[in-house]
Amino acid sequence: MYTVEIGNSIVHVKKGDITKETTDAIVNLNDHTLKHNSGVSKAILEAAGRNVYEEFSHFAKTPQGDVVVTDAGDLRCRKIIHLISVVSEEKIVAGVTGVLRECEQHNLQSVTFPAIATGNACIKAKNSLESILTGIKEHMLCTTTSCIANIYIIAYPKNVYQQYVKAFDEISVEQTYNLNIKLYGKRVTLIKGDITQQGTDCIVNLTTEHWIEIGVSLEKYYQQLEEV
Repeated sequence: MYTVEIGNSIVHVKKGDITKETTDAIVNLNDHTLKHNSGVSKAILEAAGRNVYEEFSHFAKTPQGDVVVTDAGDLRCRKIIHLISVVSEEKIVAGVTGVLRECEQHNLQSVTFPAIATGNACIKAKNSLESILTGIKEHMLCTTTSCIANIYIIAYPKNVYQQYVKAFDEISVEQTYNLNIKLYGKRVTLIKGDITQQGTDCIVNLTTEHWIEIGVSLEKYYQQLEEV
């Protein structure tokens, strides 16, 4: 699993089955009829059971916005947040911010997104992931205090997950996200910055076997500066 910190939230990218997630909410992808029945949507609706389908039927009778919230039915999460007709990078960004607003309103402290629009919408994994992260960042910039502690982005097919991991590495380098990975129970973080400004207990300096001579030379140099 790979993670980045955005605002006060930890964003995780991992492989898995979204219907097995235990986060407070999971995100489903649907169309404006709320009757999309393939891919991730089909898996979620089948796992959620009849009660959620009936709740869907009620929503389908009235005009809906870009985000619809239902109960979770037989799933282990508390809510299902449905994104409507997300078929472009712009809609991904807007949809993600909409989902996170619903999380704030319902006090949902964790949420899981699928690999949005990498299927029928044919959006490349890097563009999909970058749009999701942009949506998260935009929401956090507009929120002074957020209840959302953990955001998961989950990919089920192995090839999609591998594309997401590759895209994740590229995006982390290109942008100002900190790259985190766990090794033997410890979090290792790659960040961009000035090591002299770090607030860790210690920092590591790189030197040579002639460090004593260099140190003496520096001492003489500083003495000369003081004399001037």
